[in-house]
Amino acid sequence: MKKLLYVVAALVVLLVIGVVVAVSMVNTDDIKKLLVDKTKETTGRELIIEGDLGWRFFPSIGFELGSLRLRDNPEFGDGDTISISGAEMSVALMPLFSKSIEVGDISVRGLTLRHQTKADGSTSLDDLTQTNEDQSAPSEPASTEESSGSSPAGWSVSLAGIEIVDANVELIDLALNKTQKLGPVNFSLDGLELGKDNGFSLSLKFDDGEILVEQQATGLIFIAEDFSKIALTDVSNGLNLQGSAIPNGAMNVQAELALSYTMQSKTAELSKLAIDIDGKTQIVGSSSVILSDIPSIKFDFNIPLLDTANFIGESTASAGSNDEGNTSTAPSGEEQEPDLTVLKTLNLDGMLSIDKLQHQKLHIEDIKQQVQIKDGILRLKELSANLYGGRLESNAVINGQKQVASYSASAKLVGVQARPLLSDAADFDFVAGGLNVDLKLKGNGLTPTAIKKKISGPINATFTDGAIYGVNIPQMIRSAKATIKGGDKSQAQQEQKTDFSELVINSSLGNSLAKVNKMQMSSPLLRIDGKGQTHLIKESLDFEFITKVVASLEGQGSKNDLAGLDIPISVKGSWTEPKVNLDMKKLFEGQAKEAVNKELNKVLGDNEDSKKLLDSLGGFFN
Repeated sequence: MKKLLYVVAALVVLLVIGVVVAVSMVNTDDIKKLLVDKTKETTGRELIIEGDLGWRFFPSIGFELGSLRLRDNPEFGDGDTISISGAEMSVALMPLFSKSIEVGDISVRGLTLRHQTKADGSTSLDDLTQTNEDQSAPSEPASTEESSGSSPAGWSVSLAGIEIVDANVELIDLALNKTQKLGPVNFSLDGLELGKDNGFSLSLKFDDGEILVEQQATGLIFIAEDFSKIALTDVSNGLNLQGSAIPNGAMNVQAELALSYTMQSKTAELSKLAIDIDGKTQIVGSSSVILSDIPSIKFDFNIPLLDTANFIGESTASAGSNDEGNTSTAPSGEEQEPDLTVLKTLNLDGMLSIDKLQHQKLHIEDIKQQVQIKDGILRLKELSANLYGGRLESNAVINGQKQVASYSASAKLVGVQARPLLSDAADFDFVAGGLNVDLKLKGNGLTPTAIKKKISGPINATFTDGAIYGVNIPQMIRSAKATIKGGDKSQAQQEQKTDFSELVINSSLGNSLAKVNKMQMSSPLLRIDGKGQTHLIKESLDFEFITKVVASLEGQGSKNDLAGLDIPISVKGSWTEPKVNLDMKKLFEGQAKEAVNKELNKVLGDNEDSKKLLDSLGGFFN
């Protein structure tokens, strides 16, 4: 056996000596000329090698390459498709005899790639990537043993380092006269030893004329000796974004994280995630993905404070506020149902919590939302939140299995202060009081028009100890009374609101209508019963209310000569311009009828004969 080893060693030494002698006898200029001629012959392009070719064989086998440029296809100009300032690589010789592959520093400097695309779709790389199908033979499938991903038994692999300096990529669209630039890209790896952590750093810049991205990243990379796991740990990644497409024109994102991938289970895990956006928004949490035909994704994220103003540009916000006063709608294209096929391509199970959400004036606290996607169905489960002194609990389902999605939702709102909520959420401040809401809705179609047409279900709301702003019903009645009796109609200006102890609204949605089947308001002065409907598409109002005075409108001890009288009030118009009117004709008829009945009762008395007489005189007295 020893003799055999001596023979093998001698052969290796002779081989090395032979290669050294052979290379030393070959003129590198001849090699350069051969490369230039062969490139011209096979591609029709010009290869320019300006630097020297260098070789070394001890103590490592390696090469050095100087400046090199591959010129463009003449159809795309006279620039360089690929260029490089220099490169070098080496492998230690002696460790090979000990089953150890020790690769020295791999260095690439000034690598530049320019990719051009014409209007017809042809590119400057087509002639380099085309293959001869007649000469190509089908490749043999790799054996299971070869593709297992494990290193040869007994061999160790190490890398001294990788350095990529000033790499650049240009993507040029000649039809649109648009250029995207990636670079300079700088990457360094401080060695690569299997089974151990190895430091790396990355910096790059991207500019497409509309958005500018600058990135700086550092961390540790781990590759298992059998290649069963790859991990990035202690990663610190910074992004600086600028451009018109970025909210408020600029954004700075700093992230700390760890990322790993396990080959056997095909599982990627994101852990120790901590993101800071402009020092105003933080995101912490973890996530995992199991790769399969239908990937399974899990996540758990928390956001302490989410202010949407940080992600909505000032111009967008001002445009939205300006649109509020413009009720006219410009003609638009036909509405299309959203494509929800993505719901069939993944399984998702995650939890999102937001300690505080701020959207313009609206603020909500302690939001917790579980999100699930499976078999094309999105479930928003167990949404809970605290808002305006009360609490929200909700569940919703969107079924995307069919082309037109169906949905259902249930929600309960308990103990919320209505006026600040409605004012902050929709600039609607006509109703105040404690608000409780219970709803169960369903429908088909997710376009705005389809929702208005197809949504159905009950909505029940109760307001307690509140007021209706914008109308003072007692004052309206006093004015009407003065008109009827000829009294003084001029009254001191009072706040336009009607107080109530309870306001109950039982309504239902369906057929593009929101019908109020019961609306009942109780207060120390008034009782109001009403019903009606609003058209969800036309945004019209059609409500009728009957008001009864149950106490003196002038104060304690005053005579209440309107008690028990039905006072009709109508609400017409539109959502943006409601019109509240008192039906004076009905009010006058009712007041006159009551006055005449009193006088007749005095004369005829209150008995069966008088009632028969009044009946014979017509319906006015009934």
